[in-house]
Amino acid sequence: MKRLTLFVSALAVALCSFASNGDKSIKERSDSQSKIAIIQGKEVMKLVYLNEQSNRVLIKVYDEEGHKLVSTGVRSKDGFIQPFNFSEVDEGNYTFEITDDSGTIIENVTLDRSEVSISTVYKIKDTQKFRVNVLAENDDVEIRIMDEDMNILHRDSFNEADSFSRVYDLASYKGKGLYITVKSGKDEDTHYSEGS
Repeated sequence: MKRLTLFVSALAVALCSFASNGDKSIKERSDSQSKIAIIQGKEVMKLVYLNEQSNRVLIKVYDEEGHKLVSTGVRSKDGFIQPFNFSEVDEGNYTFEITDDSGTIIENVTLDRSEVSISTVYKIKDTQKFRVNVLAENDDVEIRIMDEDMNILHRDSFNEADSFSRVYDLASYKGKGLYITVKSGKDEDTHYSEGS
């Protein structure tokens, strides 16, 4: 299997076409886990790392047989977005191991070129906070938060945005279901949470 090619600049990579995938269930994560997100394109996966402290981050990527494909270190002040080129590897299961001053987080992902995303959403455990991670490159982005009846509770718009992350505190929302829709350019992802 060919080794993954690591791109150095997070924003220099041209994004491939992304498609809408229907509703995606929002997973609950601890606060430390929610600082990591992997957004999958057809050929590029982007690791989003958010941290308010300056530290060194070690990233390792393994294939499903446990072979190390990438090992790289990144200095982080406020976080970063690190793209990884998966164009020359087979679809399948891969493991990202991210180590910083607070410990190691393991992210298992399945490379499936028919399932691509422009966003991820995580509910931060034991809170009503949701972290929305958006993959964009000079795109107009709209985030809509809606109740189970699709009534808009909140809307944000960003012009000519690059990739970013935002936390929404929905403690005042008492409904059962929640939809978070992210639209970037022509593409759209919808995430669903059944409430807590």
